[in-house]
Amino acid sequence: MSETPQDLAGSSLLAVFAHPDDESLACGGLLARCAEHGARVSLLCLTHGEHGPGRDREGLRETRARELQEAARVLGIRDVVLLDHEDGMLPWIDDARLEADVLDAIRRFRPDVVVTFDEDGLYWHPDHVAVHERTTAAVAGLGASAPALRYVSMPTGAMRALVEALSGYA
Repeated sequence: MSETPQDLAGSSLLAVFAHPDDESLACGGLLARCAEHGARVSLLCLTHGEHGPGRDREGLRETRARELQEAARVLGIRDVVLLDHEDGMLPWIDDARLEADVLDAIRRFRPDVVVTFDEDGLYWHPDHVAVHERTTAAVAGLGASAPALRYVSMPTGAMRALVEALSGYA
């Protein structure tokens, strides 16, 4: 027997991720469920994901920004902040700068909960790991006034199994 979900009206959640699509792949169901039950869901995305395969950077940058807005609409994400840090370079950007970006979003949206990658970044993607580290540090620096911090994780080997299962469909 499943319980009726709690009314989340008046509560808020901030998701912090590296690239457009991370929010959908990592925890899209969670974000949609929270929004559906009344929480204000916001997203901070640190890059446009412009270094992906198959297109010129500017074309991919614009496409991914549009796709992020559409995904946010479908998931019920009310606020989207898409920053201009270079894709693939988050581990080498000044820690204080990234932490300030996260803190700005926390101050702006006043979330009860912040959700980001677990320490392995789901599959050891360097940008994802940097987001985990900087978000964790930013939230920890707020002390007793910090929102709750939750991590998105997958069982060890799950991503490899998914890639292997899908490799025959390309």
